[in-house]
Amino acid sequence: MEAGLGCHFQKAGTFFFLGFLVWHYGNHSVAAWVYLALHGTYGLVWLLKDMAFPDASWQVKVTLLGGLNAFLSVLGPYWIFGWLLISGTVHPVYPLPDPVWFTLCISLCMFGAVLMIAADAQKYFTLRVKRGLITDGVHRYIRHPNYLGEMMIYASFAMMVWHWFPVVVLA
Repeated sequence: MEAGLGCHFQKAGTFFFLGFLVWHYGNHSVAAWVYLALHGTYGLVWLLKDMAFPDASWQVKVTLLGGLNAFLSVLGPYWIFGWLLISGTVHPVYPLPDPVWFTLCISLCMFGAVLMIAADAQKYFTLRVKRGLITDGVHRYIRHPNYLGEMMIYASFAMMVWHWFPVVVLA
């Protein structure tokens, strides 16, 4: 089994998992729908990015147990973010009015996604032509722009939940 298979399952399943939670808990709040749109769509966008320019480090073979462990210990906790919010376990009181807070979360997620995708595309296409350190494009200004983009994305999810658990997972 490829290492990326567990990741693909998690990314592809997020939209459906969160949609199921919205239905199951009957939570039709704006926060629940915004969270579903942000996190669910991010997973689908990530899959499209991975099909267009895959990361070779995710194309390695792992055992079934190794893949399951990666899903449960690394990727699975990210699904808890949505469950906390959508199940009603957490009732966030945001530091700004809801529309302003949602705008900040959506903007952070979008900017992070564009940065991550641009960096991954640049890395993929540059390394096909020339091996070595990439020092132009977004890599000229940020050493690891794809990781920064990912952290911005997941920070937006944590901000939507507004609970200590996502902060611990991100740390």
